[in-house]
Amino acid sequence: MGSCFGGSIIVIFFKDYSKVYAKVQTFQIRLKLDFALLNKYKVSGIWIHYAIKMALERGKMEELREVMRKWVTGVSVVTVQVDGSLHGMTVGSLVSVSIDPPRIAITLGNQTRTHQMVQQSKEFGVSILGDNQQLIAEHFSGMIPDQDERMASVKIARMLNDIPVIDDALGYLACRVVHEYNMPSSTLFVGEVLEARTCDKNLPLVYGNRRYHRLEL
Repeated sequence: MGSCFGGSIIVIFFKDYSKVYAKVQTFQIRLKLDFALLNKYKVSGIWIHYAIKMALERGKMEELREVMRKWVTGVSVVTVQVDGSLHGMTVGSLVSVSIDPPRIAITLGNQTRTHQMVQQSKEFGVSILGDNQQLIAEHFSGMIPDQDERMASVKIARMLNDIPVIDDALGYLACRVVHEYNMPSSTLFVGEVLEARTCDKNLPLVYGNRRYHRLEL
């Protein structure tokens, strides 16, 4: 007997927690319920229910990722300074929340150094990158490991409250954290915009379907 479920992985947890019976297939999984195997390891019906629920949730996450890859965004770098130490990371989650009052929002992974420093500082800079700054986007998105000094070879500028930003970007925002919304793997920070500047020398760098693109207007 078999059942078909949408998802990315189904795992059945056995009572000794050391044995896993699973079959993985992209977007659709056919789970073969081998009753002899289930009886051998005395798999609880509760665990089966949990495994199916987990697989369905994982499937929703994968489908959401696929949908969001179609969403084209600008590219920005969030920068922060704590006790003289500078750090930053590339983000595609920058959104304008309100013009009056001036509010923007960014999302940072909870395990990142930038996240930890923004929580400490309560202030951060945002640099909107131009189409000539793809190397900077790659530099801050993992080319330089998160724990290393990413800012060492990058020219920076300063805004209100000495908030650091990437020099020669298209636009700059100096922000103060006014709200934090914690999620299991990331945090959404709402920032009050303390200062904003623009520099229209280039077109914006954009990102879509896991690739950088130049915008042609």
